[in-house]
Amino acid sequence: MSMPSYEDPASSRPRPKVDAGRLWTGGVATAAVAALVAMVLATLIAVILPFLTDAEPATKIATAALNLAIGAAIGSLVSSTARSAVRVVNA
Repeated sequence: MSMPSYEDPASSRPRPKVDAGRLWTGGVATAAVAALVAMVLATLIAVILPFLTDAEPATKIATAALNLAIGAAIGSLVSSTARSAVRVVNA
């Protein structure tokens, strides 16, 4: 007695493949954007925080300006480093 051949219908359909390179690139890009957003929020907090103290107004302004300058410098360095890491590859 022979068994009828049975072909699984799911095996006849093409299976999707994961492009690991694109997946990792997307994950890294998402992490970079999240880090930059967090850095902007941290800089904003550092600029506003001195105004919530009892310090002299000149001290508040100087501290806020210094925090803003430090945040802008860090943002500029991170942005230029990320830009220099991108390479154009001919496909």
